Amino acid sequence: MSYNISEKQINEFKEAFSLYDPQNLGALPITELGKLMRSVGQTPTEKEVQEIIRTLKEEGKQTMDFQDFLQIMAKNMKDCIPEEKVIEAFKVFDKEGKGLISAQELRHIMTSIGQ
Repeated sequence: MSYNISEKQINEFKEAFSLYDPQNLGALPITELGKLMRSVGQTPTEKEVQEIIRTLKEEGKQTMDFQDFLQIMAKNMKDCIPEEKVIEAFKVFDKEGKGLISAQELRHIMTSIGQ
């Protein structure tokens, strides 16, 4: 299956998965899903996690392998803006290149763009 996830993200996900799989069994209890997702920067609600777990259980799964986790992450990240795009957009508004945007600048940006 093809995922719209960068190689860097896949490596981060592998590293996180392996931290939860210290015995290198290649599978984790599905009950670890929420913690695992949060460890890679996702912020699913408990309801969202339980919905994913329910779906996995309906498929007869009590554990998930890395491919299962990668598929879950791909589905949950499809609406996320890639970090590189956020940084690129930030730089447009960081006129002085200091890595900061003042509250006044942010307010102006948000009212000008209409967001």
